[in-house]
Amino acid sequence: MGALFSLFYSPPVPRAVRIAMTRTNSRIMTGALFTLGVAGAGLNVWNAYSLARRPLTEPAALVANWRSYQQGGHRRGPGRAVVTVVVFSDYECVYCAVTERRLGALRTKYPTLLAEIFYHYPLPGHRNAAGAAKAAVCGADQGYFETLNALLFSKRDSLEKMPWSALATAAGVPDSARFRSCVDSPKATSKLAADIAAGRQIRAGVTPTILINDAMYDGLPADLERLIEREITRHGAPERT
Repeated sequence: MGALFSLFYSPPVPRAVRIAMTRTNSRIMTGALFTLGVAGAGLNVWNAYSLARRPLTEPAALVANWRSYQQGGHRRGPGRAVVTVVVFSDYECVYCAVTERRLGALRTKYPTLLAEIFYHYPLPGHRNAAGAAKAAVCGADQGYFETLNALLFSKRDSLEKMPWSALATAAGVPDSARFRSCVDSPKATSKLAADIAAGRQIRAGVTPTILINDAMYDGLPADLERLIEREITRHGAPERT
């Protein structure tokens, strides 16, 4: 009976011992977390180092008339930039949203050296993408492309939940009546059709399709920043006027 009782009963641990045990466990846990943190940081450094050493992504094609694509679309950045990136994009495309963010960071880093030409290329399977593209065209008509473009990408998964005019108002577009009239106008339809025609001409099969000067990439290259910085280094400072 005593042996059976001892299986279910253990004497209380003195308070001093409990405190010591808690402190020991805390030190062990802190040490473990520190070790994991160091290991994680080391892994991130190694991943960055490994990526930097990989051969750069090869383009899917070289486009002989690449400069002609700088005449359309929506320009963002200086006209005499060293490197111009052309992007065919879709507001319901997750990789287009990532491309938008990464190119935005690069344009901030190289404000005088890098420009971007943004083309609307809504894919047929994305039922809200064409409407979103027209909304962006009409936001640009009032000088509000950037704010509406950012909002459309941020609402990528729920574009059908708000009317285009409500999104435009949220983006700060001042003239609501003008915007509503523009969305259904031949002007917006013509602009979108011109962008789509340019994408078909270059044989864009996916979004994003990216031109870095004459090099065309199907989709978002993992080493986008390295590809662009290589071109900036190759071509040097911009021509002065």
